[in-house]
Amino acid sequence: MKLKSIHISGFKSFADRVNIQYHNGITGVIGPNGSGKSNIIDAVRWVMGEQTAKSLRADDPTDIIFSGSQNRKPLSLAEVTLVFSNDGLHCPAEYMHLPEISIGRRINRGAEREYFMNREPCRLKDIVDFLLSIGLGSKSYAIIQQDKRDRIIQASPDDLREILEETAGITVFKVRRKEAEKRLNSTAERMKNLAEIEIELARQKESLGEQVEKASQKLAFSQELKEKEILLIKNHVGFYRSIANKIKKEVNLSSSQIEKSSLEASEWESEANDLKSTHLELTQQIKSTENQLDDQKIALTKYQERSENYKRRHEERILQKERLTKELIEERHNLEREEERQKNLVVEVENADKVLQKIDQEQENFQERLDEIDESLQVQRMRGDEYRSEMRAIESSRSSLRARNESLLDTISRYNIQIQKVTENYLSQLEARSQIAIDRKEITNNLSKVSAGLDEVVSNRNIIESDLEKLKQQCLFAEQERDSAKQEHLELASYVTSLQKLIDSNSGLSDGTLSLKEKFSQQISGFLFDVVSLHRDDEAILESSMPQLFQAAILDNFDNFVDMIDKIEELSLSKVSLFVKDMLNSLSQSESEIKSDILKINGIRCVGDRLENCSIPAAKCIFERIFICKDEWLLIKAKKLCNDIQNFIFVTERGTVCQTSNEMNFGAPSDGISHGILQRKREYSEALLKKEILQDKLANSEGSLYTLIDKKKKLEFKVSELASVLEKEKVESVKLSSQLENFDLQLRHIDENLARIDDEKKRFHVEISEAKESFAKNQSENDKLENEYNTLSLNLEEFESEYSNKKEIRDEILLQFQNKKSERAVILERQANNRKNYEEMTFQLRRMQQKLDTSIAQAEDLKTQINNAENDFIHLNNEIGVLHKQVKVFEDKLEYLVQEENETEEKLRIVESKLKSQKDSAASKQKFINEKQLELARYDTIIETALKDAFDKYQLSAHELPESADNDAAYRLSLEQRIKEIQQAIIDLGAVNERALEEFKDVSERLHFLVTQKEDIERSMQELYISIQEIEENTKVRFKDIFEKVNFEFQKIFPVLFPGGHGELHMLNEDLLNTGVEILVRLPGKKMQNMSLFSGGEKALTAISLIFSLLKTTPAPFCFLDEVDAPLDEANVGRFNDVLEALSEEFQFVVITHNRRTMEVLDTIYGISMFEPGVSKLVSVDLTDVPPHLRKKQKAAIRSGASATV
Repeated sequence: MKLKSIHISGFKSFADRVNIQYHNGITGVIGPNGSGKSNIIDAVRWVMGEQTAKSLRADDPTDIIFSGSQNRKPLSLAEVTLVFSNDGLHCPAEYMHLPEISIGRRINRGAEREYFMNREPCRLKDIVDFLLSIGLGSKSYAIIQQDKRDRIIQASPDDLREILEETAGITVFKVRRKEAEKRLNSTAERMKNLAEIEIELARQKESLGEQVEKASQKLAFSQELKEKEILLIKNHVGFYRSIANKIKKEVNLSSSQIEKSSLEASEWESEANDLKSTHLELTQQIKSTENQLDDQKIALTKYQERSENYKRRHEERILQKERLTKELIEERHNLEREEERQKNLVVEVENADKVLQKIDQEQENFQERLDEIDESLQVQRMRGDEYRSEMRAIESSRSSLRARNESLLDTISRYNIQIQKVTENYLSQLEARSQIAIDRKEITNNLSKVSAGLDEVVSNRNIIESDLEKLKQQCLFAEQERDSAKQEHLELASYVTSLQKLIDSNSGLSDGTLSLKEKFSQQISGFLFDVVSLHRDDEAILESSMPQLFQAAILDNFDNFVDMIDKIEELSLSKVSLFVKDMLNSLSQSESEIKSDILKINGIRCVGDRLENCSIPAAKCIFERIFICKDEWLLIKAKKLCNDIQNFIFVTERGTVCQTSNEMNFGAPSDGISHGILQRKREYSEALLKKEILQDKLANSEGSLYTLIDKKKKLEFKVSELASVLEKEKVESVKLSSQLENFDLQLRHIDENLARIDDEKKRFHVEISEAKESFAKNQSENDKLENEYNTLSLNLEEFESEYSNKKEIRDEILLQFQNKKSERAVILERQANNRKNYEEMTFQLRRMQQKLDTSIAQAEDLKTQINNAENDFIHLNNEIGVLHKQVKVFEDKLEYLVQEENETEEKLRIVESKLKSQKDSAASKQKFINEKQLELARYDTIIETALKDAFDKYQLSAHELPESADNDAAYRLSLEQRIKEIQQAIIDLGAVNERALEEFKDVSERLHFLVTQKEDIERSMQELYISIQEIEENTKVRFKDIFEKVNFEFQKIFPVLFPGGHGELHMLNEDLLNTGVEILVRLPGKKMQNMSLFSGGEKALTAISLIFSLLKTTPAPFCFLDEVDAPLDEANVGRFNDVLEALSEEFQFVVITHNRRTMEVLDTIYGISMFEPGVSKLVSVDLTDVPPHLRKKQKAAIRSGASATV
C-alpha cells in the first residue's frame, strides 16, 4: 500500500485546488518560512481523523478553511483527499479488489463534517479502522515532526517506556488494568459498606419487634383522645358563642348614642368653619398690607443708597480729572525723547550697508577658485574608484576559486571515506544475508505449528459458545419464572398486611363487643370468634345469618355473669352476647336421640360435628345444637322431630334461621361473607400458609437461577480464556508472519544493497576524477589573477599621493571663504536687529500718541459727568420725601386689621371649646365600642380556631357544633384532665413507628437480598483479580517483544549515523510491568553513557536513530519528516541522508527541509511559495543547473517524474 496523491482544496493557505503526485523514493517539499509547507502535513493529519483544533495550529475547527486575503474572498469549505495505490500488501480483504483506495474529509463554515471512502459517504470510524489496518494508527510514526524528536530527547526512562508501549499498542492494556483496579477498589469499598449495612439491618430488625406492640397501644389511646377532644371542643364553642352574642347587643346600643352626639357636633363645627373663613380673610389682608409696607420701605432704602452712591462717585470723578491732567504733561515729554532715538538708529543702518557690499565682492572671488579645484578632484576620485573596483573584482574571483577548491578537496575526501564505508558495508551485508536465511527457515517451521494449534482452539470455542447460548436461554426462562413468583409474593404479602390491619383494628365488631374487649378483658375468658374454628361452608353461612353469635363473650362462672350484667347496664352497652361455661351443658340423652334422628334426614348436618378447632371445650356445646339444612322444607321436617326441645337452632344454606320458637327469619347470605370475623381469620391463616409456600418457591427459583448464572459465568470465563488463548495464538501467528515477511524484505533489501554498493563505488571514482581536474584548472586561474592584483595596487598608491596634495590646497581656500562668510553673517545679524528696533520705536511712538489723545478725551468726558451728577442728586432727594409719606399710610391700615383679627380669634376659641366637648363624649363612647369589638374579635378568633381544629382533626363542620353551652368549669376541667392523661400516656409510649410491620418485612427482605449481593460481589472480585493477572501477562509479553525488536533495529541504525559508535536500549530493572528504559550510547573514543549527557546535535541524531527503529518495527505506507534535520551539522546531515536513502526502498518518505545537503538525496522536489500574498502555490523545480557533484544520477531524477498541477 503506497500513497499515490494528495488533493487539497480550501485548506488553510491553499485557496486553489492542488493535486500532488507521489512516487517511489524520497519526495521533498521546500520553500521559505511561512509559505505553507507544514500545511500539507496538517492536511494529512486532518484527513486521517485529527479532531483537536490546537493540534492543527488553529483555535476553532473552521479556522482551517481559507479565510481570504487582500485579493481573495474567504472560501465556504475545505476538502482534503488521500489516494492510495493498492499493491496487494497490507491491504484489508474488503478492498483487495480495488486498484486505488481514497479517503476524504470535508468541512464547511457551519462546522458540518463529511467523510468519504472511495467517494462514498462513510463514518470517521470507518476511516480510522482502515488506517489502522494498514499501519497508520494515531500513535504510529508515519508523521514525524520536531515535537516527536524533542519528546525523545527530553524523555525520562518512564517516558521512553511509554513511547515503546504506544508503538506496541500496550497503552490500551494499561488503561484496562487501571479500570479493573479502580473497579476492584470500589468493589472492596462497597463490600465494606454492605457489611456495615448488614449490621445495621440486623439491629433494625431486632428493634422493630418491640415497636409493633407499642403501635397497637397508641391506636387505642388515640381513639379515646379523639372522643374527649370532640366533647371539649363542643363545650368551648357553645360557651364562647353565648358571650359573643351578649357583646354584640352592647355594641349596638352604644352606636345609637354616638349618632346623636355626632349631629350636635356637626352644628358647632359649621359655625366654627364660618369664623375660620372670616379669620382667614383678615389674615390675608394683613399679609397683603405688610407686603405693600415692606415694598415701600425697600424702595425708600434703595433711593437712600442711590443718593449716597451719587455723592461718592462725584467726588471720585473730581480726583480722576486731576490725575489725568498730570499724566498728559508726562506723556508729552516721553514722546519727544523717543523721536530723538529713532533718528540716531537710521544713521547707523546706512553705514552697515556699505560694509556688506565690500564683503560680498571678496566672497565671489573665493568661490570661483574653489569650483576650479573641486572639478579637478572629482576627475581624480573617479579614476581611483576604477582602480579599487578592478581590485575588488579580482579579489572576489580569487575567493570564489579558493572556496570551490576547498569544496572539491572536501568532496574528494568524503568520497574516499564513502568508498571505504561501502566496502565494509558490502562485507557486513553478505554476512547478514546468510544469518537471515537461517532465521527465516526456523520461523517458517514455528508458523506451521501455531496454525495447527489455532484451528484446535477455534473448534473448542465454537462448542462452548453453543452450550453457552443454550444456558442463556435457560437463565432467561428462570429469571422470568423468578420474577413471576416474586410479583405474586409481593401481591400476597400486601393482601396479608391488609388482613392483619383489619384483624388488629377489630373491624366488624359491635360497639358493645369493643367496649367489653377494651375494658373487661381480664374478666372474660375469651370471645367465640377467638376460640373456635368452623368448617369453611358452615362458617360462611353462620356468619352471614347469625353474625352476633361469634361476638359473644365467654365467662367462667355465673358470678362473673352477674357482675358483667351490672357493668353493662352501668355503661349502657348494647348488642352484647354472653355465654357462661358452667351453663353450657352437653347434650342430654333425649337431645342426643333427637339429634341422631335429625341427622338421618339427608341434607341436614350438625355444625358441632364439623368443628376444626375449639380451644374451650364448653364452647363446643353451643355448636352441637346448631344444624344447617339444605332448604326450608328440610328445616320444617327437622323442627317437627324436636318435639318440645327448644335449644336447637336450624339454619338453611340461604340464611333462614329458626331458633327457640316456631318463628323463622328468612334471608339469604350476603355477598360480602368475606367480611365475617371467622372468615377473615381463615383467609388470613390461608394467606400466611400460601405466602410461606410462595417464599419457598421464590427461594427455589433464586437457587436455580443462581446455579444457572454460576454455570453461565463459568462458561463465559472458559470462552474468555479460549478467546485470550486465541488472541495470543493470533498475535503469535501475526508476529511470526510479520517476522517472515520482514526476513523476506531484508533479503531483498540486502540483494538490492549489494547491487547498489557496486554502482556507488563506480560513481565515486568518476566523481573523484572530475573533482581533481576542476581543482587544477581553478589553481591556474587563481595565479593569473594574483599578478593583475599586484600591478593595480602600485598604480593606486601613486594616484592617492597626488590626490592628497590638491585636497590640502582646497582646504586652505575653503577656510578663508568660511571666515568671510562668518563676518558677513555677524553684520547681517546686527542690521536685522537695528531694523527691528526701528520698527519697534515707530510702533511705540504711535502708541504713545494714541494714549495721549485718549487721555485728553477722558478728561473732557469726566467734566461733563460731574455736571450731570449734580442735577440727578437734587431729583433723588425729592423722591425720598414722597416715599416717607406712603410708609406712614400703610402702617395705620395694618394696625386696624390686626385689631379685627384678635376679636375673630376670641369668638373661634369659644365655638371650638364647645365642639371639643361634644367630640370627647362621642370618642369615649366610640372607645367603649372599640374595646367591645376587640373583645368580640378575640372571642370570634377563639371560635374560628376551635372550628378550624374541629374540622382539621375530626371533620366537624360549624353547624354540627352548639350555638350555646353552660359555663360548667368542672366538666371542662375533667375533660381537660383526661385529655392530658391520655396525651401523657401516648408520650410515655415514646416514639411509635406505626409502619413497624411493613418496615419489619421490608428489612427482612433487604437483609436477604444483601447477603445474596455480597456473594455476587465476592465472585466478581475474584474475576477482577484474574482479569488483572491476564492483562499483566499480556503487557509483559508485548513489551518484551517490542523492546527486543526496537533494540535490534536501533543497534543496526545507530552505527550508520555514528560511525564506530554503538547504541542500545537498556531496561533499568527486571520488572517488565514498571521498568523504565534508557538509551545507552558509546561514541568513538568515549565510554558507554546515557544519551542525556551528550550535546544537542548528538541527542537529535540519537533521537532520529530511535525514530527510524520504531518506524521499521511498525511499518507504515508513508512517512512525513518535518524539518527533523534542522539541528544537524553538515557532516551529520550526510549520515542522516545515508540512512534516509537506505530506507527509501522500504518506505515512501516525504521530507520538508531547508537543508541543501538533504536536498541531494531527494528523488522528487516540490517548491511552495506565496507569489500572491496569503495564498500557497506549488511551483516546479528545474534540476538541470545543479552541479554534477551535488546531483543524484540523472536517470533517477527522470524516473521520478516530478510533477505538480495547480
